[in-house]
Amino acid sequence: MSSKKITFYFCAASASCRSVHMVAKAVDADFDIKYLDLMKGEHRTPEYAAINPTMTVPAMVDGDLKLWEGRAISLYLVKKYGKEQLYPDELIKQALVNRMLFWEATGLATATFNYVHPQIFKREPPCPQREEELKKQIQFLNTELEKRSYAGGDHLTITDLHIFAYLLHPVLVGFNISSCKTPKVDSYVAKLKKELPYFEECNGGLFKMAEMMRQMQTAAKAK
Repeated sequence: MSSKKITFYFCAASASCRSVHMVAKAVDADFDIKYLDLMKGEHRTPEYAAINPTMTVPAMVDGDLKLWEGRAISLYLVKKYGKEQLYPDELIKQALVNRMLFWEATGLATATFNYVHPQIFKREPPCPQREEELKKQIQFLNTELEKRSYAGGDHLTITDLHIFAYLLHPVLVGFNISSCKTPKVDSYVAKLKKELPYFEECNGGLFKMAEMMRQMQTAAKAK
């Protein structure tokens, strides 16, 4: 493997990119970031397609390795840097972490994407049915957090970092997860904001974009 720095290709507001960014910080990876402007189509260039043929973000280059899909990148990072606490080797503990990581991929992330992205990229109004599905997934997480302190066990794992990124994401469209009446989730988010020293660094782009969108909506209503 090359001794050069890892290069990540991110969109600053993307939940999947922010997940990987937090994992990279948690494992003390040596990396550079190249930010892509999706609105300008910078992820659809031939140069980027040679790195990631799906033309999505995130992507990673580590020496000769070109890797895409956020969860695959996160798993690679914890193995490369030997951070077992973030992804345990022990079979049952790993299975429990995987269970919630895969739920995040098929449940929370999908519901979040389906609710948020049509409002941003298609300028659609909020869909009540999609909002209810998102609330359903957050309420499920609340039930799981009634059983343990973190999503995958009794300490922080990569699962928490991925879930956390998606719980923050709906702020882009002004959705507040406190409306779900899920006190365990509310406490969980507050705890991670406080515990993670890299919270602001990895998620600042999300809040900047959310504020920009809020200002645009305010200006549009004033016309």
